[in-house]
Amino acid sequence: MLKLQGGDYDVGRKDDLRAEVAGIPSSEDIVLDLSTTNSVDCSCIGVLIAQLRAWRAKFPDRTFRLQNVAPGIARMIALLNLERLFLIESLRSGQ
Repeated sequence: MLKLQGGDYDVGRKDDLRAEVAGIPSSEDIVLDLSTTNSVDCSCIGVLIAQLRAWRAKFPDRTFRLQNVAPGIARMIALLNLERLFLIESLRSGQ
């Protein structure tokens, strides 16, 4: 599991996010803890999708799970119809 550094991920932090998720060991399911992440813009969602595709190409049996997701991030995932890519395990209250 990788706990993201948190805050707001936008186009200015896209490279930071890419570097963070690149460090997830490929020997296990991919679990991102978003407990300190307030928002993720579309450019960073694109980073997650690209990384997910790279992992699935190498390890098709692995799942990609998000934990402690802020309601706003969950709404964006739903609006973009990405629930089939990102399994949201738990939502944070508030926001």
